[in-house]
Amino acid sequence: MSIAIIPARSGSQRIKKKNIKLFNGKPAIYWSILEAKKTKIFNKIIVSTDDKKIANLAIRYGALVPFIRSKKMSENNVSTVDVIKDTLLKLNIPMEDLVCCIYPVAPLMSYKDIIKSYKILKKNKKLDFIFPAATYSSNIHRAFYYLNNNQNKVKPVNKSFFYGKEIKKKNYKEKDTYHDSGQFYWGKCDKWIKKKDIFKSRARIIKIPRWRSQDINTEEDWTTAEKLFKIT
Repeated sequence: MSIAIIPARSGSQRIKKKNIKLFNGKPAIYWSILEAKKTKIFNKIIVSTDDKKIANLAIRYGALVPFIRSKKMSENNVSTVDVIKDTLLKLNIPMEDLVCCIYPVAPLMSYKDIIKSYKILKKNKKLDFIFPAATYSSNIHRAFYYLNNNQNKVKPVNKSFFYGKEIKKKNYKEKDTYHDSGQFYWGKCDKWIKKKDIFKSRARIIKIPRWRSQDINTEEDWTTAEKLFKIT
C-alpha cells in the first residue's frame, strides 16, 4: 500500500496563511492534493494539520483528515520527519508501506515525478528515500556574502574554492551542484520512523528542470511561481 501525507500547519513565518493563500485562484494546498490524486497510486491522501479551516478545505478537495494535529507537533522547531512519523504511528501504518510526504505549497510539482519516484523506490530494496532536485544555475561554491556596512566587500562562502588554484586552470570543469526542490519525499514507512534526517540516509534524487523547482518563501517567490505556473 502507498499513502500520501501532506503536512499543513496553520503557522507560517514568512508568508501569512501560506498553505491556504490563493495561488492562481485556488488555495495553495488544492494543487498538492490535485497532483496526488492525479497519480492514482495512493490508497489514502492524508493531511496533517492543526487548523480546522485547512482541514475542511482538505476534505472538500478529496483528502482525509483523521485527526487534528497537536499544538506541540505544530511548533516551529518540529521537523517534517517528526510530523510524518507522528502521523504514521497514530494511524498504525504498516512498516512495509511506501509513504510520500507532499508539501502543501508546491504548485509547480508534477504528478509524473511522483509516479516516477514511486517506481524507483518500489524496485530498489536498498533505498530509503527519493526526492526531486534541480541544479543551481551557477556552482554554489561561487557564492559570497556582500558586506555593505561601510566596507563594500565580498566574503566568499567557500574561501578555499573561491581563491583556490583549481578554478584558475583553463581545463577546470565544474561539477553540477543540486538543491532539494522542496516538493515531495518518498520513503519507506519504517525508515520514516527510524531515521531522523533524510539527507543522512540512503537517498536518491530524480532530476527536474530548474523552472519547476521554484522555492516559495517570500512574496517575490510567490509571484515568480504564479508566472511560471501560467505558462506551463
